[in-house]
Amino acid sequence: MDRLLQNLRLGTRSLSRTPGFALTAILTLALGIGLATAVFTVADALLLRRLPVRDQDRLVVLWGQAPDRTYNYPSRSRCCAARSSRASSSTCSARGPRSGERWAQPMT
Repeated sequence: MDRLLQNLRLGTRSLSRTPGFALTAILTLALGIGLATAVFTVADALLLRRLPVRDQDRLVVLWGQAPDRTYNYPSRSRCCAARSSRASSSTCSARGPRSGERWAQPMT
């Protein structure tokens, strides 16, 4: 225990002699901890938490293709057509880049 206190006193004296380095080290640690927390918060919200829907194991995602971009959201009419062509689909919801709501209302 005495050795730990001696090392803490030595570290405090060393940092007080070079306040520029101490400030840089403290800001670097604070920035690193803050960024790690932000990244985990986003990853938790997007990847780890379950979606707010029932029967997630039956969830289907529809993607379209467009020659001018790598992805394309299918239109509402295509979503309804896909739903009507499948006997196992009971409801259909859509969310696209122009949807102002987080989860659009089910399409009937």
